[in-house]
Amino acid sequence: MSATVVRYTKVDSDDLSPVNTIDDAKAQHILSTSVLNTNFGDTVLGVQSTQMRMQSDTADNLLWDRFTNGKTAELAEALTRIVFDNEKSSRPLHAILDTAARTISERTQQGLRVLVVTGRSRTMAVESHAKELRQLIVDRSVSMSSDAPKTLGPIGAAFIATNANTSLLVLQARHR
Repeated sequence: MSATVVRYTKVDSDDLSPVNTIDDAKAQHILSTSVLNTNFGDTVLGVQSTQMRMQSDTADNLLWDRFTNGKTAELAEALTRIVFDNEKSSRPLHAILDTAARTISERTQQGLRVLVVTGRSRTMAVESHAKELRQLIVDRSVSMSSDAPKTLGPIGAAFIATNANTSLLVLQARHR
């Protein structure tokens, strides 16, 4: 068994891109109309502040460094089978889906199965993927419940919207 872990960072793009407000409105309508309402409450997080965002970013960076620098003795053997990569993109959902599609195609040809593991969302994340997800929904002409991004997070919802041919595991960290 092996793994590839990719950390995506959203960057601003200097490129001008056309905006279709009609498609954006249609996507927002699709996400706002829910076919099934499970009546579960949303995850409630503490008050977002600059200090809490910095703590969240610092925790993310420390954890990433712990595993990518190879100095974790108790995991040294396991880490030899894991490839870590950093990617930057102005459209991270598209980049994630493109990378996954290539990987799924390559591994399927080798007779291997792929399991995509993603988090539901980052606590206190400054960037939002809602607009990009809405665009994916419009581009693919799919219908999706507004509960999907809330339940699966934007990445999980993007995989569902694109009908990706893979197994998907969505995790959420336990908050103490």
